Amino acid sequence: MIAALEPVLDQVNIVVRDMDAAVAFYELLGVKVPTTTSVWDPHHRSAAITGGADIDLDSQAFAKQWDEGWPAGTSGAVLTFRVSDRDEVDAIYTRLTESGIRRSRRPTTLAGAPASLWSPTPTATPSPS
Repeated sequence: MIAALEPVLDQVNIVVRDMDAAVAFYELLGVKVPTTTSVWDPHHRSAAITGGADIDLDSQAFAKQWDEGWPAGTSGAVLTFRVSDRDEVDAIYTRLTESGIRRSRRPTTLAGAPASLWSPTPTATPSPS
């Protein structure tokens, strides 16, 4: 196993109600949000930012494609952290769930990519030690 590294922010995924307004906002900030195809643009846009992380904007309808438990009609954010390997993902997940954090699905590892842990939308806060 590779030595555990501090988790690195890899992706900020923002589920939005109005894609055009979200793109306009980030472009006013100076983030270039490239167009994709006319079919895809209303549902997903992606931009790389300084430091290597991606900002992904997804429609509320599209969020269900990558998280079946995403509450219909809601907006929000999901953070992806890159860690050294799958064992580290599992160790972090165990630590979070043992502290009372809950999420709608287990973390995933993308084929050919470093292990990733998606941050939860907490439904419980950790208990003080």
